[in-house]
Amino acid sequence: MKRVVIRYVLLGLLLSPGLAPLPARGAADGAVLARLRVVGDEGAAAARGGIPIPRDLGVHDPAELGIARETRGADGTLRRTPLTVQWRVLSRWGGEVEDTTHAVRWVLADVDATPRDDLVLTRGGAVPAAGPSLGFETEDGVVLDDGRLELRVPRTRFAPLARTRLRRSDFDVAAATALTDQGVGVELAIRDAAGERQVLRPSVEDVVLEESGPLRAMVLVRGGLGGADGGDGAALWPGGVVVELRATVVRGTAGVDLEWTLVNGSERPLDVLGWRVRVPTRWNGPVTCRAADADVVAQSVALTQVSRPPAAGRAAFAYEFAVDGSVHATGTRSVGTLLLTDGERALRIVVARFWESSPKSVVFAGGEIDVDLLPQDGASRCVGAGRSVTAGLRLELDPTAGGRAARSRVGALVPDSAWVSASGVMAPLAPFEGDVGDDVRNAAVRHLERLQQGLIDVAVCDAQGPTGLVPPASIATQREVRGGANAAYPYGVDLYGWDRYGELVDAGGLSQGMHAWVDGLGRAYLARHDRRFLDAARLLAEPRLASAGAVAARGTSLRGLLLLHGLTGDGRVLAAARTIAERLLAAPSAPGDAIRIDALLAFFEHTGDGAALRGARAGFAELLAAGERRGDRVALRDDVRALDGLIAVHRVTGDARALAELLRRLRRIWDVGYAGTGRVLGERYLPLQLHDPAGTLPLGFPAGLAVADALAYAHAATGVAVYLGRARAVFRDAVLFLQAPPMQFVAAGYHAPVGAAPARYPGREIAFGEFVLGGAPWLVSGDARLVAADVGVAETAERVVAQTALATRRPSRGAAVPAEGPGAAEQPVSAEPAGERADSRIVSEVVVDDADATLRGSWRTVRMSRALGGGESVARPRDTVATAQFRMTPTWDGRGRVYVLRRPVAGVEGLAMAIVHAPSGVARAALRPAGDVGRWQLIGEFVVRRSSPLVVVLECGPGRGDFAVDAVKLVRVP
Repeated sequence: MKRVVIRYVLLGLLLSPGLAPLPARGAADGAVLARLRVVGDEGAAAARGGIPIPRDLGVHDPAELGIARETRGADGTLRRTPLTVQWRVLSRWGGEVEDTTHAVRWVLADVDATPRDDLVLTRGGAVPAAGPSLGFETEDGVVLDDGRLELRVPRTRFAPLARTRLRRSDFDVAAATALTDQGVGVELAIRDAAGERQVLRPSVEDVVLEESGPLRAMVLVRGGLGGADGGDGAALWPGGVVVELRATVVRGTAGVDLEWTLVNGSERPLDVLGWRVRVPTRWNGPVTCRAADADVVAQSVALTQVSRPPAAGRAAFAYEFAVDGSVHATGTRSVGTLLLTDGERALRIVVARFWESSPKSVVFAGGEIDVDLLPQDGASRCVGAGRSVTAGLRLELDPTAGGRAARSRVGALVPDSAWVSASGVMAPLAPFEGDVGDDVRNAAVRHLERLQQGLIDVAVCDAQGPTGLVPPASIATQREVRGGANAAYPYGVDLYGWDRYGELVDAGGLSQGMHAWVDGLGRAYLARHDRRFLDAARLLAEPRLASAGAVAARGTSLRGLLLLHGLTGDGRVLAAARTIAERLLAAPSAPGDAIRIDALLAFFEHTGDGAALRGARAGFAELLAAGERRGDRVALRDDVRALDGLIAVHRVTGDARALAELLRRLRRIWDVGYAGTGRVLGERYLPLQLHDPAGTLPLGFPAGLAVADALAYAHAATGVAVYLGRARAVFRDAVLFLQAPPMQFVAAGYHAPVGAAPARYPGREIAFGEFVLGGAPWLVSGDARLVAADVGVAETAERVVAQTALATRRPSRGAAVPAEGPGAAEQPVSAEPAGERADSRIVSEVVVDDADATLRGSWRTVRMSRALGGGESVARPRDTVATAQFRMTPTWDGRGRVYVLRRPVAGVEGLAMAIVHAPSGVARAALRPAGDVGRWQLIGEFVVRRSSPLVVVLECGPGRGDFAVDAVKLVRVP
């Protein structure tokens, strides 16, 4: 009776007017850190993605985090419901992933969510019960159970899915599937040393449950190759060929992803004639087959995709769908999907990269499915020593799935770009929206967006599949003509046949350029939340994964691979990155190899590998020594390549010498590489573009984006506004004039069209490869866009991040008007090209370094890490007066204070006179050596006018001793 009364009392309370409903059980109540999105197919059953975590949050165990779904009720009440999440730490700050004393840097999350959900990352809130793991080990193998489908992977033979059972309901747990208990098999046809064809099958050496949790489980089967008759394959192939299979299930999908990797561990090439996967099936009646938008009942069907060199009147790609030996349908590119059903059982097979890395085929005959992943009895595929090749397919066994084949059953989980920027794992992404207050920089931002869209151009792909699925992404860029035997063959970077380029050495050219794109594509994916960028990055990474153990790596792909690992958690990607890092450490380094330094520091940041940090420091010492030996004779190309490495050293280690060297090289790039450009001649304009005055280094506009990044970093590190002014000017011209004729004056209103896709803009192709090698990564990375506008990362009241850390990672708001360009001798370039409106916002501080002053008399430069710009100018007047003239232009009307900065130098204690030429007149002040050396010394306060130059002259004469000066600044008086 008491229980009944309590129930009615609770019901009355809930129904009483004026009382809010009780919160849902398990409602999330933790602090909201960031917003998350799921991108991909609407039918995705779950989402998976990497999330960067700021060091300052001090998250040591991902169990502290949670993901919640936000919903809003009819009364407008916002509710957060915690979701089941499967976490895995991928990287830690400053330590190895197993060392829990270090904070989490990258964490991989699997979450039960769909693209329609509004998700938030929380900390400290309620966490729902995790539920049982989908994978567990038994004495005879591993069982994978996604809640609807149960799979068994035996230890005794290389035949996964030797038993499959499908749950049609909670009570029917043993329904038969379309697969027999034989299990999926694989066989390899090779040409042995004697030229004879041999058929090999893998034997099991190890079965490991690599990953298991409530949402996802993966098992690894590893084995060697044996003869078809069960004999030992070692005699046929000395040195060993390893076959790896990863089988993955996701909760509730009733399907399994199978990925095979063939690794040639021998010392000679492996000549593959065929690679066949056999899927034995069983049916209760006539089988209906669906492929190429056709339903047929037949004894046999075959879907075949081929690729071939393009010719007149013939497409490069073509597929055929044959029914009982007769061609039923044809087309260009097929997604490789075949659906079979007898009305009771069903099986859908989806072959990965069916047309991108064709030829491939799927054949159903005699109750068995044969999937040919490499040519059968045709042209062979050579897998070089130390290389690998990967192929995969997906099996879906839900008989009620219908006819639509999902491109991916798992959505991509991506955090808000503001959170990524604040995390500190990479440069801020800074996605811009709306007007940034400057016409020309607005145009540059918009044009950069169009260029990026052109690089990921799905318009050149055909819509495939029975339901018009969005086809895989394509990259089509400016074409490159390689040197050597194939110099006459132009080709573009595309994803249609990446395997054709996988054998290229990593000494430059297309292979190097492709790998540099992976990092940029990953960043573009984070900034724009477009799944196509991530898919493209994965495909472009494949050649590196296949050749990491064989190619003499330069490290150009490491940052991209590490970012891809952080986004996907793919173990193959991390293994390839580790192989490259080990080869970098083992190989002798060339003096000044900043690419190697940057790569090793990236690997240290991601893995905490101390050997990589020591190797990077040793390389940095060599770079400094090489720079000292060669002085200013370093080629500008080497200067540009050194920028990323120097930035990485200063950012990761805090070594002041790296910043000083960066500023020194930036000064040379500006004074020499941009000399004579950025000029206005009548009504025509010569854009700022990096070049060699001798005409031997066509670095062009794309490399200017790297320079813009470095200049923006120099401003963030030093606070010297002139660097940001130069960065903006370089960024503007590098984007707007990307395809302008080199070293030619153009009309002031010139605007390059989007010409990144030669298939659509054939008249805009360029003939040299510098676009791929020098500019493409920056076009998709978005780093250089930091200098395009005075905007920070969007803030929300619910986001809890280290704001002070974020502020140091982006250029300050309200920076100086761009400084005069190197072409001032003819006619100074204005803040914007002719005919455009300049930025008129007030800047409260203008700083001019001694390197930008006009020096007359006897001066020398003293290098010191603590000096602005990495050096200080010292006058030694003996017979004549030495002067240093600093020119500053205020952007306000009112008053301003003038300061001078001098650093202490041994033996330099002379006197000087400061002469200030202001609109209100000329003033003089004595600069004494004692008391103010090492800090800003106030000269005086003056009336200033907007855009009216204020000139400060420091004068030191004979008999006054040596005098040093580092910089002069003008500060607005509020």
